[in-house]
Amino acid sequence: MGYEIALKNSWNTLIDLLKKRQQSTKEFVVIFLGEKYWVKPNLELVCNGREVAKQWLSLLIIHYLLRKIAGLPKITGQWISFRELPGGDSYYPAFRRRVLLSLIDKFGHNPLDLYNCLKHLPGEKVKQADAAIRLEVFPEVPVLIEIWGEDEELPAEVNMLFDQNISQVFCTEDIAVLAGFIAQKI
Repeated sequence: MGYEIALKNSWNTLIDLLKKRQQSTKEFVVIFLGEKYWVKPNLELVCNGREVAKQWLSLLIIHYLLRKIAGLPKITGQWISFRELPGGDSYYPAFRRRVLLSLIDKFGHNPLDLYNCLKHLPGEKVKQADAAIRLEVFPEVPVLIEIWGEDEELPAEVNMLFDQNISQVFCTEDIAVLAGFIAQKI
């Protein structure tokens, strides 16, 4: 799946916004899962110092940066599920397959293994479920992952929750892509 058109539109939106605000910043730094990415609008380039970011990641970073320039919403502390996002209920079966079942496969037998990802990702343990973490995906964009391990009576289950403000930062499609990457990364 190509992101060329969406990426070009996002670059144009960013460049136009910078012109309107009369900002001549040649580059921005955005932190994504604890890693620095440089956004260079004049070159239409997002990179982490070692390599150019993939198109889907460039798109997420540009969308985040656009919202950051306009002003990020305050974290509410209210967690919502993917189903509660605009249009999330209709995309939920695919989200469950791509994201939640992947996490169940990884951590359903041993939920405490979830904490190992905190060695390389920014976040903290949360005292919920059998194991839970709060990741700082972007500054001011947290994600909560809860795992309940399987037992004799019930199968394993997982939740990936988002701060209620996330739909003010990203569209639901972006959130699905972001969640899929998190599921792969941890």
